Amino acid sequence: MPWITEQEQTDLLERIDETREWLDGKIEEQAALAPDEDPAFTVEDIASRMKKVDTLAKKVFSKKKPKEPKKVKVEEEKTEDEETEGKKDGQEDVINLDDEEFD
Repeated sequence: MPWITEQEQTDLLERIDETREWLDGKIEEQAALAPDEDPAFTVEDIASRMKKVDTLAKKVFSKKKPKEPKKVKVEEEKTEDEETEGKKDGQEDVINLDDEEFD
């Protein structure tokens, strides 16, 4: 997505890395604790950290692609001069009424 700046991408990746490092550290702390000790982290801790990541991610991913500037339409309509160039001088449009069915 080229319309997302490098800074926005970097900020999001840094936030994700920080959260991952925090979680890895907490998991190691929890592994060192005995089963009867208080936990090193709770679901609420994870939810609050993930909310920060989620908020930033939504901001970055919901950024809409900028509209491309309208291109100036080249006049494709032929002018009367261009239309008559295909006809030979003195030749006019001939309508054959015998081929037409009229109601």
